[in-house]
Amino acid sequence: MKNQYSIAQRNAIVEANLCKIEELMRKSDRKIKAAHLDEDDVFQQMVLRLIHAVDTYDPERGSLDTHITAQLRYELLEMRKPGGLMDRASVSENFRGQKVIPFDILREDAALYEMAEVA
Repeated sequence: MKNQYSIAQRNAIVEANLCKIEELMRKSDRKIKAAHLDEDDVFQQMVLRLIHAVDTYDPERGSLDTHITAQLRYELLEMRKPGGLMDRASVSENFRGQKVIPFDILREDAALYEMAEVA
């Protein structure tokens, strides 16, 4: 059985656990630098993993805290592999079926460009 968190509850859990990302990044600072990863990119991808961890948490399989910690550590390991940070193709594949249009591919004369620029 999956969790039954509302969006507001999920967001509160994510905000309460952002410190885990900061702590893990602090402990892995040398590894992040050795892998030539941008700290902002690492943080953003870890936040996506945190949201995913809360969304996929199954209370019957253990504690939420343990699940979040394991997911964040796994994500950091995956990022350190060659090609580990999400590129445009993997974002569109991995972001739960949502359509992703990179801003830089929109032509300036396209109707979508004006709408994207406002957003």
